[in-house]
Parts: sequence; C-alpha cells; structure tokens
Amino acid sequence: MNYNCTGDIHFENILTKIKDKNILKSITGKLCANRMTAIMGSSGCGKTTLLKILSGRFNKKYDGCVYLDGVVADKKILCGVTAFVHQDDVLQTYSTVKESVKFACEIQGRRCDVDEHLSCLGLYKIKDQLIGTPMKGGISGGERKRLSIAMELIRDPEIIFLDEPTSGLDCLTASKLMGVLRDLSCKKTVVASIHQPSSDIFYSFDDLLVLKDG
Repeated sequence: MNYNCTGDIHFENILTKIKDKNILKSITGKLCANRMTAIMGSSGCGKTTLLKILSGRFNKKYDGCVYLDGVVADKKILCGVTAFVHQDDVLQTYSTVKESVKFACEIQGRRCDVDEHLSCLGLYKIKDQLIGTPMKGGISGGERKRLSIAMELIRDPEIIFLDEPTSGLDCLTASKLMGVLRDLSCKKTVVASIHQPSSDIFYSFDDLLVLKDG
C-alpha cells in the first residue's frame, strides 16, 4: 500500500499487558518528522514493545491509538511507511555485503543502484567481503548494523525504528553509526531505543522520550 506521509507520529494512551503484567501504562507522546528521537529507559521498561507498536509490528493486543499525520493508522499502514532494525542482526553468513543488499531488493521487488546505496551507508569498500560471524571474522559489528539499516532502507520508508542500535559497539563505532543516523534524519524520522548511552550518543539526538517501568 502506498501512503504518503510527513513522518509525524502521535500516540495516545498506549497500554499493553503480558501475562497480567503491565508493560506499557497509558503512554502518550509524539515523534516529529526529520528529527532523531531517543526512547530511553532501563532494561525491561517497554522500549522494544513501544517501538514495535509504533511501527505496526506488535502482534499482541494493546489499547490506545497511533496517529500518522493526525489520522488514526492501523498496523498495515504503519508497516508500509516504517522500517524496523532489530537489536540482533539477522544476516546470511556466507553472502557478501553486496549480495545481501541485492537479495533484499529482489525480495521487496525494488530496483536500486546497489553500489550507490552501499556508498551512502559507508559500505562500498567492503561490498565484496563475506559477512561472516562475530566469532569467525567477517565484517565488524558496526558494519553489520549499517548493513541491516541498508537492507531496511531499500523500501525507502518515511520512518525508521532501531532497537538499541549502538548496543555492543565501541565508542568510535557507535559514534560513526550515529553519524549515519543523523544524515538519515535530514530526510526521515529516526527513532531509536537506547540504554546507558555515552554523553556523545545522548546529545546526538534531537528529542528524548523516557520510559520508567512502562
């Protein structure tokens, strides 16, 4: 489904439970277009759950409304205009970086200049390198994260959600990744969950939403 939007998301009274435990308790907030928003909180406070609800990828029941440009948006519409980058990368070990992006294009029925796409994410120089695994060489953690982002951007979403994108990265690698996200936020809404960020990472964001026990 094609749905043109500016990338503004407003949500009201989001509430969900898992096994009678409140995960989110009537959360209300706004994510502004062309800005970087951090969703910050301790482990288990509901950050990932909120990201999944706002991106249309939460498959359980919840109460409340999500608005896209002021209009109530269902899961199908939200999925159509958003991308979601998981905390744990799911990449094909024996594929090269370029092969992975080409495969993503084929799966999504999209055409793009793969080399140019890789260049935008700082991956062109390693395009022919095998992805490998963290334990057996291959591309670095930061490169894996940028590749995951590159594959999600094939659909050209208006809004990109990232679940703890800097987790497990050293300070320099995390800083480079934040630079990539900052560039993306010039044209897209960027929303990322973070946990115990460095001051440099923290001040890279435009806006902050804090969760405390839902």
